[in-house]
Amino acid sequence: MLGVRLLSKMARLAPRPVLPSGSDSLAIYGREEAVRVAVVTVLGLDVSDGFSVLEVVRKALERTHRIVCVTDCDAFFALYRAGALIEHVPARSARLRCASDLRWSDYLRDRHDLLIAKWRPEVVLAYGDSFERIIELAVADESEAA
Repeated sequence: MLGVRLLSKMARLAPRPVLPSGSDSLAIYGREEAVRVAVVTVLGLDVSDGFSVLEVVRKALERTHRIVCVTDCDAFFALYRAGALIEHVPARSARLRCASDLRWSDYLRDRHDLLIAKWRPEVVLAYGDSFERIIELAVADESEAA
C-alpha cells in the first residue's frame, strides 16, 4: 500500500508539460523559461583544437547559453568532460564504412535539420568546417563518383 501512495504522490508532484507557442510545438517537461542554446560546430578539428574552441566559447556564452558541441572527432569525451553537450556526426572518412542506400549528402542534410529542430539554437558558431561546407563536400564527392 505504501508503494501505491508513494507513486500517487510522485505523479501529483511530477512536472507538467510546458507547451511553447507555435503549431509545431513539442511538450517540454521542466522549467517554464526557454533554455538559450548555442550550437558550436568543430567539424574537421581534432580534440585539442575543439577543446580550445570550447574554452573560448564557454567564456563568452556559458552564463547565458547551454553549449552544444557538434563534432566529427571520435575522441569527443574530452569535450564532454569540459561541460559541453555533444552531438557526434560521422567524419567524412566514415562515409566509406557506411553501406547505405541513403546518399551521404542527404544523410548530412537530415542530421543537420534534426539538430536544429532538436536544439532550436539561438546562436550557431562554426569553427573548422561548417555543416553547410561538409554537405557541399559530400555533394562534390557524389558528383565525382557518378
